[in-house]
Amino acid sequence: MEKIVIKRSKTKLIWAIVGSIIFIICCIVLFLWEENSSLYMKWVYIFWFFFFSFIAWYAYKKLWDDKPALIIDNKWIIDNSSFGSVWFVSWENITEIYIKELDNKQRIITIILQDPSKIISNLKWITKLWALLNNMVYKSPVQLSSVSLECNINELFELLTSRIK
Repeated sequence: MEKIVIKRSKTKLIWAIVGSIIFIICCIVLFLWEENSSLYMKWVYIFWFFFFSFIAWYAYKKLWDDKPALIIDNKWIIDNSSFGSVWFVSWENITEIYIKELDNKQRIITIILQDPSKIISNLKWITKLWALLNNMVYKSPVQLSSVSLECNINELFELLTSRIK
């Protein structure tokens, strides 16, 4: 089987930047011009300002990143698609792949592993924390979304399940 490289969608990243900037402007406007805001609401505006600033910064950074978002070959799935990506997943460690629909109707691919600790132990602290949270919530540290990819979730799922058989 050949090596498959999936790139980030520049269009989706640009929309993430534009959307984040709109929310940043809204936070600034609400913070400065809403006179009757409580101290609690001011802190909420500050939190969302920094949250959307981080999203805009990260999307901008990935817009110029030429590394592939996902590489699928005979030995590995190399995931560089999101902030909390798990880098190398061996096909030998994969037991099951399925699509999970979240409450907000977003669909993610969950990859169940024989031994999640093999992956989690090799990660840096912030990515390790993200992987541990994913493992607790979704029963696997490996979640793939097509939000920033040049393919949709169904194409990615078909590609992965055809390799596991």
